Amino acid sequence: FVLLGKMSCLKMKKLERPEPPRKKNVLLRLYYFIAEILAYSVEYLVPFLRRLTSVGILFYLALGTFTLTEDNLAAQGSYVIIAGFTLSFVKASLERLIPTLLKYGLTGVYF
Repeated sequence: FVLLGKMSCLKMKKLERPEPPRKKNVLLRLYYFIAEILAYSVEYLVPFLRRLTSVGILFYLALGTFTLTEDNLAAQGSYVIIAGFTLSFVKASLERLIPTLLKYGLTGVYF
């Protein structure tokens, strides 16, 4: 598929960042700072951690496939399985639970 010309539906514009509250009101500045941290976490940190855990799962999958032998099965096998399950749990949490909790916290800051 080759597109010649511009598509009107794919226009991007930078969103205006709201002005932070004045220095006099410390509580509002704190709420603003917390809201920014939560918003950036949802948008940037969570996807980065998802990708990082995916790479970790692939690493332990390869580790379990290519390095396990009969001699080290008891020691290294349990380690690989526990690490794989832990990374899978973290990835599943990063898919739904963590973003939901961060958005819930962000909603709480705004209200």
